[in-house]
Amino acid sequence: MPEEVLTEDQKLQHERLAALGILKSRYTHLENQVYGTYRAAVEKDAGYYELTFADDLVPTDWKRKGISAVVPPTAYNAVENAVDHILVTPKVAVPVRPSSANFVGEQAIAERKRLALRFWWDQVSVDN
Repeated sequence: MPEEVLTEDQKLQHERLAALGILKSRYTHLENQVYGTYRAAVEKDAGYYELTFADDLVPTDWKRKGISAVVPPTAYNAVENAVDHILVTPKVAVPVRPSSANFVGEQAIAERKRLALRFWWDQVSVDN
């Protein structure tokens, strides 16, 4: 059988396809073997953070009987909310610094903080 003569464009296309095949195999290796366990651990941790792990705690035979786990939302709220939940009243600690240079700017910063805390309390009162 006579050998097929390739043009320069066809040779270049074959080289590109071979390079793409090598890149794909390297990507697959990285995705599955190198970073696969890391990604699985991140997804598992995200489940704990988003409170979607309750079904993993209850054995299957208990689930058949209608028993389910209750996960309180305090851990999620402690991370998501902008204040410390231990305090009854949220406190924003700002170091003392001279404010004579830009009095109006300092007032604007204080007002933004006041509005942020008011927004937070409005959200908490809706959640409860």
